[in-house]
Amino acid sequence: MRNHIAMPFAAGEATLLGSAVASHENRRLALVVVSLLGAAFILTVPAASRPFPVIPAFVPTYNASVMILSLITAVLLYSQYCELKERSLLALVSGYLFMMIMVAAHGISFPGAFGPGHLIGGRQTSVWLWIAWHGLFPLFVAAYALFAQRERRDGKNEARAATHRDTVFAFLGTLALAAALILLTTAGEALLPELMLGHNYRSNFPRLIMSAAWGSHFIALGLLIKSTRGRRVIDLWVGVTLLSATIDLALSGIFVTGRYQLGFYVGRIYELLASSFVLTLLLRQAVRLHGRLARAMVALRASEERLRGLIESVHDYAIFTLDPDGRVMSWNEGARRINGYTTEEIIGRTVECFYTQEDVAAGKPRREMETALETGHSENESWRVRKDGSLFWANEVMTPLKADDGALLGFTKISRDLTERKQLEDALRRSHDDLDQRVRERTLELAATNRQLEGEVQERRAAEERVKILLRQLVTAQEEERRRIARDIHDQMGQQMTALRMSLSTLAFKCDKRTELTEHVRRTEELANDLDRSIDFLTWELRPAGLEHFSLSVALGTLVDGWSGYFQIMAEYFASGVDHLRLPPEAEINLYRLAQEALHNIYKHAEASHVGVMFERHGDLVVLVIEDNGRGFNPEEVRAGQGGTGMGLIGMRERAALAGGKLQVESSPQVGTTIYVQISLRQDGANERKRNE
Repeated sequence: MRNHIAMPFAAGEATLLGSAVASHENRRLALVVVSLLGAAFILTVPAASRPFPVIPAFVPTYNASVMILSLITAVLLYSQYCELKERSLLALVSGYLFMMIMVAAHGISFPGAFGPGHLIGGRQTSVWLWIAWHGLFPLFVAAYALFAQRERRDGKNEARAATHRDTVFAFLGTLALAAALILLTTAGEALLPELMLGHNYRSNFPRLIMSAAWGSHFIALGLLIKSTRGRRVIDLWVGVTLLSATIDLALSGIFVTGRYQLGFYVGRIYELLASSFVLTLLLRQAVRLHGRLARAMVALRASEERLRGLIESVHDYAIFTLDPDGRVMSWNEGARRINGYTTEEIIGRTVECFYTQEDVAAGKPRREMETALETGHSENESWRVRKDGSLFWANEVMTPLKADDGALLGFTKISRDLTERKQLEDALRRSHDDLDQRVRERTLELAATNRQLEGEVQERRAAEERVKILLRQLVTAQEEERRRIARDIHDQMGQQMTALRMSLSTLAFKCDKRTELTEHVRRTEELANDLDRSIDFLTWELRPAGLEHFSLSVALGTLVDGWSGYFQIMAEYFASGVDHLRLPPEAEINLYRLAQEALHNIYKHAEASHVGVMFERHGDLVVLVIEDNGRGFNPEEVRAGQGGTGMGLIGMRERAALAGGKLQVESSPQVGTTIYVQISLRQDGANERKRNE
């Protein structure tokens, strides 16, 4: 439903002649009329001074026609002016008003028009009134052109609109000018030169005066063309009117020698045409507007019927109108179904019957109407009351209904029953609240569990730290014990083995000629030598002296060479970037023992024919890699406790952790095994600083 009632004219179509833009069709029509007027003028000029029979009734009939046409044109133009408030139209209205007055005065002053003699003035009054009328009307057209030019240049919004004061001054000025001219040509006739002798010119002087008036027509016509350029329809036809009046002046006054000649009669016909051009245009527009208005009213009634049918067919929405005081004026089927009132029951009742007592007491109905007036609409959702007193949750939109002039006609209200949605929303909100409560409770439980887990993690970390401390102490004790055992073996077993070898050498010397005994002694010496080498290797394994005096890289190289030579397994050692690298003593001994354990496991389990050991540095990382081509194993079985190398791997991982690194094992059956140990120098440095602190 629209907020304003307006006529459905086509967009951009002007409804007033004063604002209608000239189309190509309008210009072609004006050009055709001008061509016909010019052709008739050219044909008439050669015979303009030919005498014609005197027809006394012609002049009063002609004057009455021109006066009536001018009056009607002035009235219609004034109605256009009242709508547009353009000063150019006011000038044109004044011109036609001036013409009407002067035509009337000319008619009653014309000799012989209403009997012998003159009703007003003398013999020269009518001719001077005719000259004044034709000479001054172009001034009004010139004023129209100048005002129109200013209005086009400044725009309608910026140009000053005509006021009531302007209208009064224009009309009074026109009446004063016409009255002064009539008074001058009647009472002051004796002061004016005599132009006519009977019905003929007294001399050529009248032609000179009329030629001056004729020049004013051309000046006004040129100014009109220059100022307006025929942009509007009225500009075109005012120009055609002025051109027709110019031809009238030429035929009736310049190319004749007096009255009642061919030019006299034809010129009056041109004047009749000049008076009717704008009027015809206005009447044609009035007829068109009337037709369009009639069609618009029919379309409006049909639209209202369709709208009424549409509104009545809506059952899910209550659509009704209120007067400015809030009383119900119309009611649809949807409103009856939602609110429970029939049309007869609700028409005339106030809108307050739909509100709860609390809302009425708070002034909510009046406040909604005020909001709709201030902002253009008012929308809210709240509880409403049905006829039976039950409540329902309604969504309502109220908009003001205004006329074209802005007057308030009432309000349109559209309401919808959203009780079911409200109940679902409330249930959903309760579910959300319950869920939020459960989430909060669960969050508290998780927080408590998290705190418990954090405590357990802290305890585990503390236990791991204690295990590391114990492992470190154990490793330290093992190393001390190994050094002690290695020292005891070296000190005691070494001396005893030396004495044994010396005794066997003496015995062999004494048994030189006893072949059987000598062979037995020689085998005993070989066993003693093997035992001595085993004792030396064991001592060397228990106490790697190279680690105390040289770098870890040198100690590892010595370990690989010694192991390879003792067990007769090909082994290669490769070092890069670690020649002068010194790690913390704890890290070095653990890496050394880890390599030693790996080589020991290779000898015991791998059955390898080739072993490679790489010790490299990559930036802040130190990497130890030990690989073989032995029979390998399945790491998953070792983790599950099904293999025989599980304890060895556990020990190596513990040593890698004590060294501040990580151990990774890759192995496949019949392919071989690779052990990676990676240590961060930054971590080692930090651990070293921490131990120093």
